[in-house]
Amino acid sequence: MQGGLHMVSFRKVAVFISVVGLLFGVASMVDAAHTKAHKRSSAESGEMRGGPGKPEMILQGPVLAVSPAAGFIVMRHGAGKDPEELPVDIDYKTSLMRGGRTISIDEIKVGDRIKVSYAGQPGDVSKTVDVMGGPSMRSGSGRASGTRRGSGM
Repeated sequence: MQGGLHMVSFRKVAVFISVVGLLFGVASMVDAAHTKAHKRSSAESGEMRGGPGKPEMILQGPVLAVSPAAGFIVMRHGAGKDPEELPVDIDYKTSLMRGGRTISIDEIKVGDRIKVSYAGQPGDVSKTVDVMGGPSMRSGSGRASGTRRGSGM
């Protein structure tokens, strides 16, 4: 060691490069696993679709409450211990359908199963509410009989 210069051994350089490479490798594997898990959770939910002309989000569940005067319905979304109760605002951009025909909010009853499809761009979203089944569909007349609910006993 002349002149105060330290000689770095080849072995130390090789170990340093190996450690740095190992850290980069682990970081890229963690990022890939996170990206794969995120894509899988989005695809498994079945709610987010997207693409030109396709719905961007679809929710399904039974109707828990209907408020024609206020212009909204409440639906249950999800299963298990923690299902969500979601209000669905019925405005001028909302299409209400049953069996391919347009209906009014007065024809939706508690217990009906609905599918809500959202489409559009931020600030310009339209909804389609399809009534797929429930008490209103089974009665045959398009109205719930009301004899089973609210007997007061």
